[in-house]
Amino acid sequence: MNMRTRPKIALKQIAILRGREHFLRLFWGISRIAALSITLLLAACLIDWQIDHYRDTPFIIRLFLSGIQLCSLVVVLWFWLFRGWNKELSDSELGRYVESKLPELGHRLVTAIELTHQNAQTNGMSDELIEQVREESDQIIQRCRLTKFADHRKLKNSLLLWCWPICLFLATFLYLGRDSSLLTRLILRQFLQDVNIPHFIELSDTSKKVQPMGEESEVLYIATGRVKEDQLGSIRVFFKEGRGDEYPLKFKEWLSDGSALFSAKVNAGNLDFSHRAWLGDGRTKTAEEIHLEPRPVVNRLHAIVNMPEYVGMRPDGSPYSTFQAQGEVLGYLDSKVNLKIYVQKPIVKANLILISSTNRQQEEKDSKPIPLAYQGETVLGDGTVAYLAEGSFRISAKQLAYRIEVEDSFGFNNVAPPRRGINLAADDPPRVSLLAERFNDPSQPISEDSEVDGIPIPFSKSIRIAYAARSPLGLQRARLVYRVNEGPWNYFPLKKTIPSELTGKLDLMTGAFIRSGFQDQVEFATVPSSDPTTLPNDLEGAGRFDFKTRTLKKIGPNGKPLDLEVGDQLEFFIEVFDKNPTPGRLPGKSETRRKEIVSEEKFIEWILETLKNENRIRQLEEKQQGVFQKPME
Repeated sequence: MNMRTRPKIALKQIAILRGREHFLRLFWGISRIAALSITLLLAACLIDWQIDHYRDTPFIIRLFLSGIQLCSLVVVLWFWLFRGWNKELSDSELGRYVESKLPELGHRLVTAIELTHQNAQTNGMSDELIEQVREESDQIIQRCRLTKFADHRKLKNSLLLWCWPICLFLATFLYLGRDSSLLTRLILRQFLQDVNIPHFIELSDTSKKVQPMGEESEVLYIATGRVKEDQLGSIRVFFKEGRGDEYPLKFKEWLSDGSALFSAKVNAGNLDFSHRAWLGDGRTKTAEEIHLEPRPVVNRLHAIVNMPEYVGMRPDGSPYSTFQAQGEVLGYLDSKVNLKIYVQKPIVKANLILISSTNRQQEEKDSKPIPLAYQGETVLGDGTVAYLAEGSFRISAKQLAYRIEVEDSFGFNNVAPPRRGINLAADDPPRVSLLAERFNDPSQPISEDSEVDGIPIPFSKSIRIAYAARSPLGLQRARLVYRVNEGPWNYFPLKKTIPSELTGKLDLMTGAFIRSGFQDQVEFATVPSSDPTTLPNDLEGAGRFDFKTRTLKKIGPNGKPLDLEVGDQLEFFIEVFDKNPTPGRLPGKSETRRKEIVSEEKFIEWILETLKNENRIRQLEEKQQGVFQKPME
């Protein structure tokens, strides 16, 4: 067994050199592994971030990126770390390396190491020579440190290589806007952690989920973060049939909390759609749905205008009314108007807005909304389904028109509320006319030949007065208004006579009933309705009576009443009041007639002269008719 002394100093220095080499190799391997791993990690983060700008990065892509990094790490760990770490450097190899660095050693160091090894074959060799070689090698090694011969370029290269991931990390950090949370989340995602990537701009949809059909829809997003007014984004619209359109997303206004509102206009027609938005690095995660709903439309509008209650009521107690299919209102002051509106869809609110004039310039003013009662679904005469709402109002003097506003459960109003006019019916006093004076035999039927003008009044005798009147508001009462000469007007109330089966119907041509005798007095009478369910009573009336002049007085020069004398003048007319109870309402007036009081002799002369003139006129008419009827030769 070889018991020769080992070169302890040399072997100790070689062991130190071996340790230094191991360290340098390890550091170099770790540096390369770290540089590659960090590069792949940051590259995967950036890929993930770029994809996330437009959509959620698919998990398969994230898994692929993580798999590449893991596989690369395994490969480089084996080639750059474990394989080099397991490769042991022998004393002889290191000795040769040191001899190449110290020429003065010659071959002493390797010779001393190999020949002093316990398994060395030294047969035939001089032990003294081997010991001398060992001593000389130790002496030379003792004078220097072998660690300086280690490959320190690896350390330098490692330090330089570390600058690459550090610079790359800083560059990525700056590229991501110096947002450490963003970079942290991106790194965690490479380990397949379920975390969201933060963005410099966050978008949240604030659009109305239901919007009017057939109109331009507005899509609204609230943007927070690094937002500028001049930023332009886009939205992608998707329809159910697969078609997609893109629209610009533009700044609209700043909100009170510092966020910005962006909007886009979408022409979707009648189709529901979903949408997503992109602005800067911000985007919405999922597509939001928008449903298009038709606005409510008033298809039909009916107005039922009631006659004033003073006109009378139907037999069932309801007021008389007129149906106005288009909703245009024509009625009397204070008349009640019942409205019925028909809408094509269910509604939650219906309001009546009365429009009045405020001054002579007819400036319009809206009233407070008057709610209409919603009655629900109804079936129209043509079989279509509609939704009914009802309400009423009373006609006032300043009203010009009205409109109907409806709202459905989505808060949509009718875009063009129907507007209808409100007009006052002609509220004139009754029309009153004095019937033609007649001079004929009471036993003969009435004819045009019996009409005369200007019949005087025989002294102390009566004058026959006949009149007719009509009013759409009904006739209430009548009176005779007269005066003697230029004296004050006097009023003589006319008594109302109720028709019966004995009297028969009222004859408006004579002012009396058809069964009235020549001497019967009908001061005032009205015509009952021919159909009480549709027409009120007393729309027409008449009278025929003899006004006695014997008891009339005139005012003398001294202001005292005097009896009438021949030559005095009697002036009179008829006034008729309608049923309108408004205080101070004026009556209808007939024309005024003026009669002279004459003696009986003068009255007889007037009669004879009138008959003579009438006879001449009749003969002249007969001659003229004969000329025109004579055949042409």
